[in-house]
Formats: sequence, structure tokens, C-alpha cells
Amino acid sequence: RVVFETGAVVDIMSGDGKSQSGWSAKEHYDAAMSAHAQGRLGDAEPHYKAVLAQHPDHPGALHRLALVFLSTGRLAEAAQIYEKILAGAPDDAVAHANFGQVLRSLGRNSEALVHLKRALVLKPDSAETHTNLGNVQAAMNRPQDALASFAKALALNPRLAEPYNNIGNVYESLGRYEEAVVQSNKALALRPDFAPAMN
Repeated sequence: RVVFETGAVVDIMSGDGKSQSGWSAKEHYDAAMSAHAQGRLGDAEPHYKAVLAQHPDHPGALHRLALVFLSTGRLAEAAQIYEKILAGAPDDAVAHANFGQVLRSLGRNSEALVHLKRALVLKPDSAETHTNLGNVQAAMNRPQDALASFAKALALNPRLAEPYNNIGNVYESLGRYEEAVVQSNKALALRPDFAPAMN
């Protein structure tokens, strides 16, 4: 399962200029945040873009526009956003973590590995990123590395169902079926409606 992290919200001062709509960048950003929180991504997107028209490097708008792209399956557009963020902020752990996930989804596992490892250098206590790193390692046929990453995720947050399920997947790939069932049951104990573990 893909788990994305959210970026930091950065407010814009109200003294900004106006867009063609007559709104300030702060007004666009507030409207985007409100629409995004309500799940109205189609409404949020043009407001984020209006913010970026005035402030091309605004971290909050960039991160959240990328999340809109991810939520609507526009991975290539999300990748472009993360490249832009990292060009200006190479130590942004959230951008590295999410870019790694985008790259994995695009089948670019070697590149994904680099960004996920960099995210963990910057933010080593992210259970989600350890989980996602394990997924990439499993996809690259590195089961022992994957199991180690999932174990680190669970050490940080034993309430996450995903690492247990993913450990089960690795065990299944190794023919260790009874152990796989144990792990799937651990995942279901935490999330009884977790379809991947049911499968």
C-alpha cells in the first residue's frame, strides 16, 4: 500500500498582489486549503495554481498541489512538482519520501530507493517511509532488506497494519506460507477491513 506524507503548510502574508480573479495569493491559498479539506480536489487545484503563479516556490502550495495530482492519479505531474521542490529544498524529507513513492509507482525502483533512503537520513523516525522503502526493496527482489525495513517500521509504530501485511507478502514470495498467514492475521487484528491482508 502506498502511504504519502503531507507537506508543511506555509501561510502567505496578506499584502500580496492580486491574481486575474482579483484575489490575493493568501485568499487563493485559504480557498484551496478549504476545498482540499472537503475533498473537492477539482476546486482546490486552480487555487493552488493561482498561488504558484504569484509565488512559484511556495512550499505549502507545491506540496499540496502534488498531493492533488497523486490523489487523481497524475503521477508524472506530481513527479515534476517534487523535482521542483527538491531543486529548491534538497533536504525536504517529505518531498523525498513522496517522490520515492511516485517513482516506485512509475516503475523507477532504483531512483525510488535513493529518495526513500535520503528521506530516512533526514527523518529516520518515519514508520511510513520505512514501510515504503521495504516495498521498493521487495519489488527489487531484496527480501531480507525488505523484512528489515518493515521491522524498523513496526518498531517505530506497532499499530501500523501495512508492515505486517507486507511482511506476509515477502514470506509468501519465499514459500513460507504459515508465517505469511500469521502476519496477515496480525494486520487484520489491527484493521479488520484491510482488504490486502484478507487477500
